[in-house]
Amino acid sequence: MEQDVTVSVSGCTTPTLPRLFHLLSSPYSKTDHFKSGHAVLPEQGVAKRLACRAVDRKNSEEDLPECSHFEVCNKVDTYSTPWIERQCRCPAKHSCSLSSKLNDGHTVLDKSTQFKLCEPVSKLPTCRYFRDVTWTYVSHPDNTTQQIMHCVCPKNSVAYILNHQAFYTLSGVGYRYAFVCSPQSWQRCERKEPCRLFTVKKRPGVEEVNSSRLCECPLGFICPERYAEPSVMVDTIGNEDRTRTYSGYCAPAAD
Repeated sequence: MEQDVTVSVSGCTTPTLPRLFHLLSSPYSKTDHFKSGHAVLPEQGVAKRLACRAVDRKNSEEDLPECSHFEVCNKVDTYSTPWIERQCRCPAKHSCSLSSKLNDGHTVLDKSTQFKLCEPVSKLPTCRYFRDVTWTYVSHPDNTTQQIMHCVCPKNSVAYILNHQAFYTLSGVGYRYAFVCSPQSWQRCERKEPCRLFTVKKRPGVEEVNSSRLCECPLGFICPERYAEPSVMVDTIGNEDRTRTYSGYCAPAAD
């Protein structure tokens, strides 16, 4: 039997959208607003479409801007309660994947965030470590954002910010961030050194969590995976954008 759930998308509520799939935000996103709305989704089922797609002051998917070549059209966040964030609409009436499956042929994974593309991911080349920009993240003066994929990081690697640049328009100042790939290599954690950092931002109906592994815990200890675990401590609280940062420390492994 299908279960009805409430799906909220930027202030738009649809009370009967049955059996939606596990769905996504931004691995790296520190802007207050996005092009897209977001929906809190259940853990089981299939979502073929959203009955309500409000985007800031927009109220339908047709109001979304058309995606550029290899632009991220949806972001699916699976850290905690899965949620989806629409970025743009695919051209030629193609649909952007809402599946949380990694093998749908249109997904690039970054930690707990899935980037969905209109084009097949197989058409993207493999990045070279430290040299090729894997994606460009653009924050426009009107608070909309874009993420363009250029290549896919090799397995067992992480993406990090190489540089950022400001650009100026008649509407104001925007920022462009370039990410590159690095192989994973963790040193052993020192005493009283955090093994993981968390950034948690409260947004209407969901929370946006980013985590970064810093070092490897010694034998017999584990690094927390969630910021609510006992070995995690709050570092800073940002009142303006409701963002908090947490440090996670190695804790004895359970017997």
